[in-house]
Amino acid sequence: MRAVLEASQWNDKLENRPKMAEVVGQPQYVNAAKDIILGRMLGDYDYGDGRKEKDKYYMTFFDRQTNFPMKSHGVWWLTQFRRWGMVKEPPDYKGLVDRVHRPDIFREVAREMSIETPREDMRKETLFDGVAFDPSKPEEYAKGFAIHTMS
Repeated sequence: MRAVLEASQWNDKLENRPKMAEVVGQPQYVNAAKDIILGRMLGDYDYGDGRKEKDKYYMTFFDRQTNFPMKSHGVWWLTQFRRWGMVKEPPDYKGLVDRVHRPDIFREVAREMSIETPREDMRKETLFDGVAFDPSKPEEYAKGFAIHTMS
């Protein structure tokens, strides 16, 4: 976990982005041109149809607590699996998320590194499309979508 946090801090330094783009662009990873990857990492988006955009919230790996294992994010992912028909019945949201998202480990290492962490593991959020997500009611959210069962 310490290596992940240190690498994330290194990645967030803009002067390191060209080197990261060079490494990530190699065939065994993303297999894309360094310049294409670097543009995305800096928030420069070219949609290929003449539209270009500069995102003030460019890709981060550490800043804004990007990599904190928020349990509510895990619950959201599970609701998406329901939405996409990847699971027929409601999963054990809490049980699965408690086993996979381990903020306790993250906090222990962060404390050793004098890094602040969120106080809560679960939070309500308004998603990019304006939809409110309450992780304490995952099936209400999942039912808002057409749930298809797997055949």
